[in-house]
Amino acid sequence: MQNSKRGAYLSCSRRLNTRLAEWMINAADFYVAYQFVSSAIHDKTPFSFIELTRTPEGRIAVNPDALKEMNGAAGLPWRYFEYVGEEELKRVLSWWYQEYKKEGGERNPIAEELLRENDSEGSDQDGIGDGYPREAAEARDSDQASFYRRERRAPAPSHDEHPGNRHGFRGW
Repeated sequence: MQNSKRGAYLSCSRRLNTRLAEWMINAADFYVAYQFVSSAIHDKTPFSFIELTRTPEGRIAVNPDALKEMNGAAGLPWRYFEYVGEEELKRVLSWWYQEYKKEGGERNPIAEELLRENDSEGSDQDGIGDGYPREAAEARDSDQASFYRRERRAPAPSHDEHPGNRHGFRGW
């Protein structure tokens, strides 16, 4: 890694009071989530496609074939959420649902529950839990969060601008 990049990343992690390795994992988690959500919105995938339900034990369940298809469209490994677990899936689905509703999508009661759960677990305004208690999230410098929000609102580059972009990722 270039020393200038390492220094920039180290500076970011210090500003957020976290270790560099943890900051990089959080950045990668955000990137993957962003890729999934952007692909779903770009493809105009209805939220009902995932067939979100709750098990009798209260865990979330989705149609595994639909999830694999969406992972593939986003350029993720088909079994990505099996590797990272249910909590990450909840955060990503919550974020997708918020964006889906902004686009005029239909209400989903189980997704609404996920939003409330994420809110109580220290999520930022975008519905993605960042792992920090709400008080710490509010107290820390907001440069990183505002960067993400500003970038997500930027116009999406055209496919021609990024010829290697097979999955509709509306990136940085």
